[in-house]
Amino acid sequence: MVLQRAAVLVLGDVGRSPRMQYHSLSFVNNDIDVDIIGFNNPKAPPLEQLTESERFTGHYLYTFPKINRKFFLFYAPIKILFQILQLLYILLIKIPHPDVILVQNPPSIPALSVAWIAAKIRGSRLIIDWHNFGYTIMALNLSPKLKFVSTLYYYYEKLFSKTGNHHFCVSNEMKKRLISEFGLHEDSITVLHDRAPSWFRRLKKSNLKEKHELFLSLRKKLTPIQNKINNNDPNSTPIPSLSDSEDDPDTPDEFKSEPLSTLFTYKKDKGKEKVGSPSKPKYLSLPNRPPLIVSCTSWTPDEDFNILFQALVLLEQKIATTSTPSTPFTPLVFLITGRGPDKSKYKQKIRESNFKYCHVATAFLPNADYPRMLGSSDLGISLHTSSSGVDLPMKVVDMFGCEVPACAYYYKTLEELVKEGVNGMYFGNSEELAERLWETFKDWPRKESKERLKRLRGKELDGSKFKTWEENWQGVALPELEG
Repeated sequence: MVLQRAAVLVLGDVGRSPRMQYHSLSFVNNDIDVDIIGFNNPKAPPLEQLTESERFTGHYLYTFPKINRKFFLFYAPIKILFQILQLLYILLIKIPHPDVILVQNPPSIPALSVAWIAAKIRGSRLIIDWHNFGYTIMALNLSPKLKFVSTLYYYYEKLFSKTGNHHFCVSNEMKKRLISEFGLHEDSITVLHDRAPSWFRRLKKSNLKEKHELFLSLRKKLTPIQNKINNNDPNSTPIPSLSDSEDDPDTPDEFKSEPLSTLFTYKKDKGKEKVGSPSKPKYLSLPNRPPLIVSCTSWTPDEDFNILFQALVLLEQKIATTSTPSTPFTPLVFLITGRGPDKSKYKQKIRESNFKYCHVATAFLPNADYPRMLGSSDLGISLHTSSSGVDLPMKVVDMFGCEVPACAYYYKTLEELVKEGVNGMYFGNSEELAERLWETFKDWPRKESKERLKRLRGKELDGSKFKTWEENWQGVALPELEG
């Protein structure tokens, strides 16, 4: 079957559903019209590559008002009915006939049942893309009195899983669970591992201007850290100010001519202007720059930020007892991206802790800046613990796309993605994470430390480079979608 049109159902924010956006972009790039159905969050808009395409149409759901969770049993059925009516209208009436309906799971209710009804009525193939199990996520968010709700969710998910004509899932272990627990046939399931798209890449020496401009755009986040580093560490070379450095008494002589520097880079005039040929600035890394460690988190129970926070407490204690004027420990800069319910709580805890060596900034990055930040970092930390134990953190895939080693919370299925000493390292608690950070950066910025990280960059488990999402989708997903 030659696909002409696809409907992609995301019962969540479209802009926060990267895998479904990548599916949609792959449809568009293969000259297939796509209708995406989901919520439009202005703070996290869909990818510009999608919205600018003539083959893409977004159909955005109205958000049901939130009320106190005490009224969950009363509120949930009304919210579900509201969603059902919207979805049926869009899938049955508003959009042209789709050859295939691709639905993200979870959330399962009411997406799976509505997608099945629409596929039956319109004669479309139904493909379910399994990112996790909805009932395991539901169990995390319910009080003990409401645990029966997750049991009902499980049976709903199991029942409607059988309505799919085909299934994608993110790991081999998830495929095994779909077969053993939900009774799906092996031939109906394709493991479609996540891959980073082609615009995720490492920013190298040739991209220093891009790095410099990125860090300049974050000056409000980084200036307090830079000032604190200079005040706390008199033994190290001062880092130039993010403002005009010519009048800054703390700026080393070699940087006096620099109009702007950042915590990691600086811009330097290349030389005197020649007649008819203005000089071009040169962009360089600061020789004494701190390492940049990035973690993208949803600030939710299945990504326990307290593990990282407690690791920083332990690391501070260890550095304080080992760092001396003759062997100072280079300060570490942590950039935590993302939004979520626990963010304000931990921002307050970080402020109150007044760390001397571990400096933390939080930011929610635009779509274009997130891969650039990853591509500029030295190490990525994944706090994903997995509610089901069989999904895989897409943030680690993003890290590998940017050739950044991953330091990831260990669970068995993670071995499909990360291998100790090959493309990353594991930790299981705060103590282990603190030790990993210490061993990795204790001799920074010496060559040995940087070489250790370089050896872990961008390797798949067989030692080859990771394929891009585009290549993976073309070779694995498209043949199944075409039936």
